[in-house]
Amino acid sequence: MTKDKKNKIVKPFLRWAGGKTWFIKHIENYIPKDFNDYYEPFVGGGSIFFYLKSKGFIKNKAYLSDSNSDLINTYKVLKNHSKSLF
Repeated sequence: MTKDKKNKIVKPFLRWAGGKTWFIKHIENYIPKDFNDYYEPFVGGGSIFFYLKSKGFIKNKAYLSDSNSDLINTYKVLKNHSKSLF
């Protein structure tokens, strides 16, 4: 997930209980300007991940996890089979 041609931020495709979309406008002041890997233990709708990835903060790999196996499967399908899904 990256910036589109107009450099817009990619937004989560799910609304998730406990979502952090509200936090996006505050987070940039509290994160390093450059880091390699990103670990998200409770991805949910992925708002923080999508924001950081869109802004180019994540330089290497992102490790997204959650205790909800159906949610993780959804992300895997999106990553590996997005064309067939759409």
